[in-house]
Amino acid sequence: MPWTVQEFPSVPRLVVQPRNSSHMGCFVNVIPICKLVLVRRCFHKPILNVPTLRPSSRLCKPSRLFLVCSSGRLDLFYHWLTRENVYMPKIKLDQNKDGLRGVVAVEGIECDESFLKVPRDLSLQVTEHEECTMSEFVDPELWSQENWYVKLSLKLLKEKYLGKLSLWKPYIDILPHALNTGLVYWSSSELAQLQYRPLIEEVKINQYYREALYTRVFESLSSPVRVWLQNEKENVFFWALDMVQSRAFGIPDVGNKTYALLPMMDMLNHRVNSQTHFLYDSIANQYEMKTYSKLSPGTDIYISYGPLDNDHLLHFYGFLQTNNPSDYFQVKDIFQWLHLMYEQEEWQAQPSHLLEEKLSLLRKYHIYENGKTFHLYHDHYDDEIDIILRVFMASKTDWQQIQENFAMGLFHKALSLENQLHVWQVIIGGCKHLLKDMKTSVEEDEQLLKNKDQLSTKLQLAIQFRLEKKYILSTTISRLEHFQHII
Repeated sequence: MPWTVQEFPSVPRLVVQPRNSSHMGCFVNVIPICKLVLVRRCFHKPILNVPTLRPSSRLCKPSRLFLVCSSGRLDLFYHWLTRENVYMPKIKLDQNKDGLRGVVAVEGIECDESFLKVPRDLSLQVTEHEECTMSEFVDPELWSQENWYVKLSLKLLKEKYLGKLSLWKPYIDILPHALNTGLVYWSSSELAQLQYRPLIEEVKINQYYREALYTRVFESLSSPVRVWLQNEKENVFFWALDMVQSRAFGIPDVGNKTYALLPMMDMLNHRVNSQTHFLYDSIANQYEMKTYSKLSPGTDIYISYGPLDNDHLLHFYGFLQTNNPSDYFQVKDIFQWLHLMYEQEEWQAQPSHLLEEKLSLLRKYHIYENGKTFHLYHDHYDDEIDIILRVFMASKTDWQQIQENFAMGLFHKALSLENQLHVWQVIIGGCKHLLKDMKTSVEEDEQLLKNKDQLSTKLQLAIQFRLEKKYILSTTISRLEHFQHII
C-alpha cells in the first residue's frame, strides 16, 4: 500500500525462487553511534544522482483516497500507544496532501530530534531461525520449512484470530482491512496492459506461489483456525501476508536477523531522499526515528523505502514513481540485438569457431552466462552490455587486442572507434525494436493520460508504468545518437 513502510533489497528479479526469496524485508548494516545503533538500508544498487529528464519526480498512485479510519479506532490506537510507552508527542496520523494516510507533524521538529520511539517489546517480530512456539495454532513442521515472512504472517494471523485477547488488537484494527492494490490482484488482461514481459512473468510466478503457499498453510493450521478462515469474507492469510510484505522492517541481530512489524513506524509513506532515519537504541531497547532536517507543523513526514525500481513499487505497493532514477528496462536476450542488426552482415559472416571462442571468453570471466539479464537506466546501462557487444563486433585485429586486455583484467577498455560505433548502433537498434514491440507508442500513451479521468485506476497505473519504460528506451536512443553525432 502507498502508506506502508517496507524495505526490499535490490535484486535483479522480483521473485527468483519464491519460497526462498528475501524480497520481503531489507538487509541492513549496523553502525554504532554512541549508545545508538543506526539501522541503515543496504542495497546492491546505489541511488543515482541523475539530471531531471522530465518534470520533477512524483508518485503515481491509485486515485481513490485512503481515509485514516474511524475516530473511535484511532483514539483506541493512540491510547494503546501511550499505555505501551510509545513516544510521539509531535506527530499524528492524518490524511496527507496526496489523500493518503500518513504521519504528519503537529509541532515543529528540530534537526536531529527523535520524534518517534517504540519499545522493542511492542514489535511483532520473528528471527530467521526461530523455533515454533505456536504448536496449538500451526503445525511446527510447516513452520520449520517456511521463510521468515511466512512465519511473521502466521504470527500476525494468530493475533487476528485471537481478537480482543490479542495485545496488538488496537494496532491490527487500524491496519488496512484489505490490500488489493498490488499486482498479484490484477487479472491477466489487466497485466497485459503493462506491455512489459519481465514484470508480467514475475507477477504470474508470485500469484502461483501464493496459491500454493495458502494450500500448504491451510492444511497445517489447527481445525478451529481453518473453520475461522473459511467463515471470513476475505482471505485473512493473504491479508496477513500482504501486511508483512509491505510493512516489515529487517533488523540485524548478532548471528541472526530479526524481522518486525513496528506499530506507528510502519505508517510513514515513501519519498526518495527522505531525511528520516530509523535507529535502534540498544540501551533503552527501543526503536527510534529522527529527522536530519527541520520540520514545521503540518509537514508530512516520509521515509525512503530505498532505491526501488517501479517493478517493485507497483508489484508490492500499488504505486510507482515517475522519472525514477532506480527504474530500469530489463533485457534478457542481448544476442537478439545482434541478429536484428547484422543478420546478413559481417558478424554473422564470422567463422563459427570464432564466435564460440568469443562466447567462451565471456563465460570464462563471468561476463555472460545463460539466463543473465541486463539493465538500461535513464542515464546509463550495464557495463556488460558494452563489453559483450564490443567482443562480438570485434574484427580479427581487435579480437587479439581483446584477449590481451582480458588477460590483464582490462575488461572495460575500448577498442577502435569503428568498433564502438558498431556497438552503439546495435544498442540503438535493439531499443528501437523493443519500442516497436510494445503495442502503443510514447505519443499514444501520453495522449491517453491527458484524459485519465476516463480511465480506470489500474489502467492509469499500467499506462504510466509502460510509459516510464519507454522513456528509458527513448533516452538511451537519444543519448547514443548524440554520441554518434559529436564523434
